[in-house]
Amino acid sequence: MFSTIPANVRQYMLVTFNYWNFTVTDGALRMLVVLYFHQLGYSPLE
Repeated sequence: MFSTIPANVRQYMLVTFNYWNFTVTDGALRMLVVLYFHQLGYSPLE
């Protein structure tokens, strides 16, 4: 399936996929940290 795609397009797709994967997982991890501190009772201005 991917063998018919030119190499430079495959590289672009790989880099783009990895970037989006990092962005989504980083955002999810940050949200878990925020929710954890909210559960501990911290307010946004502390």
